Formats: sequence, structure tokens, C-alpha cells
Amino acid sequence: MFATLRNIAMKNFILTICFLVSATIIIAQNTFPEKGNAGICAIITDDSVVQNVASTAKGLQHKMKLAGQQDFDLTKDPATNTVPRERLIAAFNYSQSLATNQANKTSA
Repeated sequence: MFATLRNIAMKNFILTICFLVSATIIIAQNTFPEKGNAGICAIITDDSVVQNVASTAKGLQHKMKLAGQQDFDLTKDPATNTVPRERLIAAFNYSQSLATNQANKTSA
């Protein structure tokens, strides 16, 4: 379950980077339409643009780390200071059964 969450977080991170690159290309196309694709490539590889994208990526990575820490803090058992995985799985299965029962009641 946690590996899946980690994979989802990584996919979201990669999608965010792709979005930033796409937004940079669109801004460059709108700002410098006379330069064409060659000009856009020159703008994107400009150090200031690369540094801006890199700093944004580092900021997103830091936010992901903080979100992971918050998730840990919210789900840990204060007595043991660990995440009780076996109880989380049981709680997840229980919540899924409640959701299924609720869906069955509303459709009946």
C-alpha cells in the first residue's frame, strides 16, 4: 500500500515537472513568436530558465517530503512511534466495506 502511494507521489512529481516544461515552452512561444522552435530551445536551455525550473522542482520535492512527514505523524502510534501497518490494512478494509455497504443501500 505504501509503495503504491510512493509511486503515485513520484508520478505526480514527474507530471508537475512536465507541466512546468510545457508552460515554459508556451510562454516562450507567446513571448518570442518570431524566433520559432530554435529560439524556444535556446530560451529553455538558458541558465536562468533551467535554474528556475530546478528551484521549483526542489521546492516541490521539499513539499512532498513535508507531506510524507505529516502523513507519518498523523498515522503513527504515539506509544510505539511507528506506523501500525497491520491495523492500517484492517482499517482500510473496514472502510472499504462500509463504503460498499453504503453504495448498496443507496442503489437499492
